[in-house]
Amino acid sequence: MSLCLQCHTLELTHTVKQDEVYELCRIYNVPYSSDIHILSPNIAGINAIEIKRKPVMKAGVRVRFTHDMTIRVNVSRLLNRSNVSMATLKKADAKAVIDRLDSILSKKFHLSVQNSNSADWMLGRLDCGIDLHIGIDEPEVLRTYMRLLHKGFSKSCKFEYTPYKGYDKPEVKSESITLNNASATYNIYYKVGEWLKKYPAALQTEIDEIKDVIRIEKQLKGSRALKQLTTDKKRLSVLLNEDSTFALMGKIVAEVKELFGSGDHVTYDEAMRILEDSSYKEDEKRRLKSLYASIDTFGYSGTMEILINRYRWNEADCKKMMNQCRKQVEALGISIVGLSLEDAEMIGQEKLESIADILQKKWDAGNVRKSKGAFGGMKYDAAHGRWKINFTYHDATGESHRTTVAGRKGEPRETVEMKVLGFIRDNLNKNLKATTGRQQEQIHCLELAEDEIKKFRTTVVRKEMLSTLDDCLWQIENRIKKIATKK
Repeated sequence: MSLCLQCHTLELTHTVKQDEVYELCRIYNVPYSSDIHILSPNIAGINAIEIKRKPVMKAGVRVRFTHDMTIRVNVSRLLNRSNVSMATLKKADAKAVIDRLDSILSKKFHLSVQNSNSADWMLGRLDCGIDLHIGIDEPEVLRTYMRLLHKGFSKSCKFEYTPYKGYDKPEVKSESITLNNASATYNIYYKVGEWLKKYPAALQTEIDEIKDVIRIEKQLKGSRALKQLTTDKKRLSVLLNEDSTFALMGKIVAEVKELFGSGDHVTYDEAMRILEDSSYKEDEKRRLKSLYASIDTFGYSGTMEILINRYRWNEADCKKMMNQCRKQVEALGISIVGLSLEDAEMIGQEKLESIADILQKKWDAGNVRKSKGAFGGMKYDAAHGRWKINFTYHDATGESHRTTVAGRKGEPRETVEMKVLGFIRDNLNKNLKATTGRQQEQIHCLELAEDEIKKFRTTVVRKEMLSTLDDCLWQIENRIKKIATKK
């Protein structure tokens, strides 16, 4: 089974009627105003409600107000699954979220039928990722992992530290790391430590649920960030599309590896031995050992700053050089980030598998995920950052063949869908040309293409693409009728 995207928090927004706002104010005993905040709705999974009033002007005169209602949702609590863990986002889970929200919107908030369809509410924020079970519940091991993430952070993917107060203190580095760029924020932390700090009297069942977890949470906020999930309108219904959520999980797996590197964390002496015994040339060995020693003392990002400042290196060139060296070290099966002797003695181990490798193994254990339907398997290739599909088509004789259509790196799924349709069209035209003048054979070619499109349709979710395919089917049906009526 594929590694499933999990979700912590959703924020959803929709325009509601003024009398519906009045009713909400009555229910929660808050005054009607331009900025309404309900911080304790007393509904499991609904963390907060906010309503913003905006005037509608006409010829300089206010004619009415619009009201945008935003709800913040804790998905696990909404579904009554857990107080501490994130919830999976399979299609059935997303459907359960929508059903539960529909009930709350209509029965608890008394919204109209039109405004109670949560699938149509706009998704403004998605906190997602995975509660990664390391398989080790020793607190010092989990804290060591957090320190190793800090030590190995490479400032890749345009991510930087989020400089909140105290983020670089030793005790904080043992608990969490927060990174951000223009479109996302990563919060990675030792979950049970965070939970006990927040709830010192936490239930033992809650602690047992997360005792070996490092949470990798990616926060997407705003339309630009949510393009990583879909390029379509950012409605809640997008979570019903497992291909979109699957691709986002694949992106997280790839980014964690890019941000922190892979390979086993070993002690300094062991790393030096492995590098010395490698088949690299002597000058390469010296360069790799020197870089490893610097990272062991100053960390990956710290070493990069030293090289840039001391030797006036260009930042891009420095990043490229260090990345090349990192890959050379990782090719030997070890991380460029060493396990300190202090940590090795504390945890009683001289080697730790990296977070990136643990995550990648879980991904690889089930990374061939087929879309539901009889056409073929549309999957996201995280290693190359692209969508790919294998499917069956037919030649003019009716014989079946297999082919693959793939997008370029970074191309959205919808582009690959259009490439598949283009392939089917081109193949049909080729078959019709090969059977020119043979009425029944041409009809058979059209029927085969019709069947291929119908099967392809079972893998598609987007309304626009479904409409395009329906139009193609209509054209084929008309063409069959036209050929059949020829004398």
